[in-house]
Amino acid sequence: MEYPNNMNVGDNLKNASMHMDMDNNGMKQSVDMEVFDRKVEGKEKITTPAGSWDCYKISFKSKTRIKTLGIGMPINIEGIEYYAPGFGVVKTQSKNGGTEIVAIR
Repeated sequence: MEYPNNMNVGDNLKNASMHMDMDNNGMKQSVDMEVFDRKVEGKEKITTPAGSWDCYKISFKSKTRIKTLGIGMPINIEGIEYYAPGFGVVKTQSKNGGTEIVAIR
């Protein structure tokens, strides 16, 4: 996924996609993921157990389809991620939960 060096609040960011095939002892799976409608919503200081960062707040939508033995299961998410330039994404949020950096080793 692309995070431009010259991001500004209000920018629309490029879409991203991924495809992966797996074979776990004969159980074939595939994952297709699209991330779209990415927009820089603002700037915020984010603090997690691992530290504090000045971040860009980026909204996004994603569609993921996981197929196991040919049976597909779609997952749709609308969320927010907090991106710290020079480091990466330090926190994500959606109505289904979220993630955050808790340690750096």
